[in-house]
This record gives sequence, structure tokens and C-alpha cells, in this order.
Amino acid sequence: MTIVARVTPSTQTISQQPMIRSYDIFDTCLTRRVAEPAGIFDCMGERLGLGSHFRFTRQEAEREATRRHGDATLAEIYDILGAWQGWDAGTRAEMMAAELAEETRQLIPVPQILQHLKECRAAGARVVFLSDMYLPSAFLIERLREHGFHQEGDLLLVSCEARKSKSGGQLFEEAAKSLGKQNWEHIGNHLTADVRGAERAGLKGTYFPEGNLTLHESRLLAWSKEGEPVGAAWASAARQTRLALGRLNEQEHEIAAVAAGVASPLLVAYVTWLVQRAAHHGLGKLYFLARDGQILRDLFIRIAKAKGLPLEARYLYASRIALRFPRRFPMSD
Repeated sequence: MTIVARVTPSTQTISQQPMIRSYDIFDTCLTRRVAEPAGIFDCMGERLGLGSHFRFTRQEAEREATRRHGDATLAEIYDILGAWQGWDAGTRAEMMAAELAEETRQLIPVPQILQHLKECRAAGARVVFLSDMYLPSAFLIERLREHGFHQEGDLLLVSCEARKSKSGGQLFEEAAKSLGKQNWEHIGNHLTADVRGAERAGLKGTYFPEGNLTLHESRLLAWSKEGEPVGAAWASAARQTRLALGRLNEQEHEIAAVAAGVASPLLVAYVTWLVQRAAHHGLGKLYFLARDGQILRDLFIRIAKAKGLPLEARYLYASRIALRFPRRFPMSD
């Protein structure tokens, strides 16, 4: 079994790439702005005025459709959901279209994989996309093309249409009917479905977890489930920031994970508190001392502007040596 933390081909090895390179889609090629897939249903519920319960109902309908059909399609899910909600055929179609529209708004590319795919194409590899998903293949092709992944002639198979999944290796076998299995490597973010599923079909599986939430990002998401909704937003923002940095070596990756998933939420929370306290006490101007206060000042300006508060932030050049004495010997009341 071949498992690597990151796909980082070099110009020295690109000529040795396999002739067939297949990619998982979600959290490998594309990820979402929301921290978890079910966040799509929260966005739909809020946008369409369906209430907070819509997420639970939509998930239950998917489970029931899976029980009945195995790898269910989106239409089969909405047949069940529509029957529960008493929707007519027109309403079901409108709601299904609303989910596809929400997915379109939320999807963003994973730049590391996009660069890797371009290098593989340049080396002459045949490109395949495989997904265990309920979304229709036509929709997935449109989104992949929109973000620069899919090209004419690429093969795409989705489990809900093939009624076969990656996890058991059957979706790979289906693709192999027309492609064969020689020199084929599959890349994905899921150890069971992508790596072990590929190996069950006799292919090489490579683990690419960049689109997954890191430990720090997962903790932020867990915080939202404990009653603090902003945790999910921070988890998503941290992932997007980390991915936007592009290819990183192992040390840079760890630094980026801590900076995006720990330092950034901490600083933003602190400065948001400063903005709220300044507004509460009627302060119009705050001073941030050099040099540690530079980042805090920049954040303060942005947060105050976003909140529409007329607060001024100034940067004061100050020496740590000059401040050391009063810090050690504070003035008494």
C-alpha cells in the first residue's frame, strides 16, 4: 500500500508518472467553503427560510434513499424528502435545483491538486475522475470545468449512476473496462474509499489529505457543535487560508496549519473583543504599540470597518527598553 501525505511531483520525476491518473472529486479536487458537507443544508435552510430543521430532514432522506437504493441519486433523495414534506413534483424539482445552486456557490478548487493534474497532463497521462456521490455526473463535469480540472475526453464516473462505489473497488473496475489497469494511480482524501478501494481493484492508491480539516480545524468545528456557531466559520476560513498558500514542504505545512487554525482565530477573537469594548466605552481612537501591535492594528481597522464603527487605530512607535521599567515597577494607585 502506498500512502503519502502530500502529492508533490518534481520536474525530475514527472516523466515517470503513470499513464492513467484518477482523482477523487470532493475534498480532493474541489472542497466547499462550509466546514462540513452538511453545511450546505444549513445554507439552504437559511437562504430559503426552511428553518434549522431542514439539515436533519435532508440527511434523514439521504439515509432512507441509501437504504432503498444503495448508491442513491439526488432525484431519489428528493423523491423521499418531497413525499415527507408533501411537495408536488414542481416543488421537488425547484428544491433539488436550489441544492445544486448552493453547491455551485460553495465549491472552491484545491490548488495543489490542480497544479499536479496539469503536470500529469503535460506528461501525457489519461485523466479520470471518480466519486462516491449522489450528485449527477453532468453537474460534476460542469463544476470541474468551471474550476479548470475537467477537459474534453476525460472520463468521469459517479457511484449513484454506476450503482458501484470506490470503497469496494467496483467503481474502479467499471472504469477499467474501457481503460485497463496498467500504470494507473488514484489520488484521494479518504483512506478507505480512495486508497484501499483502489488497491482492492489492483491499482495504486495515494492518500492526499490537504482538503480534509486538520486537527486544529476539526477542533474549531467541534466547538460550533457545542453551541458556538462561529467555530464552523473559523474552521472553513482556516482551511481556505491554508489551501490558498499552495504547495508547502512539511515544515511550512505545519506552520501554516497552526497559523491558520490556531493563531488566526485567537487574534481575530481578541481584536473583535477590543472593537466591542472600544465601542461600548465610547472610545474613538486606539493606539497599538510597535512592533507586536502591527497585526492587531490591521485587524482592528478591518473588523471595525466591517461592523460600520467609526473607530480609529494608530500605530505608535515604542521601544521595549523604554517600556520595560514601568512594566516591572507599575505605578501605585
